[in-house]
Amino acid sequence: MVAILVAHQLGGDFYLGGEGQPPYELVASTELCSMYFGAAPWFGVRHLVRGARGEDAEAAGFDKGPKPAEWVRTLEEPGITV
Repeated sequence: MVAILVAHQLGGDFYLGGEGQPPYELVASTELCSMYFGAAPWFGVRHLVRGARGEDAEAAGFDKGPKPAEWVRTLEEPGITV
């Protein structure tokens, strides 16, 4: 969330996907938790890169929280590539 807030400050706009804004990419170490899943489209993120699957994170003890089973498709609907 800190990276998104810094991007807001640097871009001078609350919505990072607005006209004239570059296509912001969110790079995450693992599958998005429910907080980032909800925040990505709201803030205008246009591309998501993840380093690990949710199953891998859960095996390491990380609880990503609830989100749709088809979460990738849900993000792709508003135009976010994963």
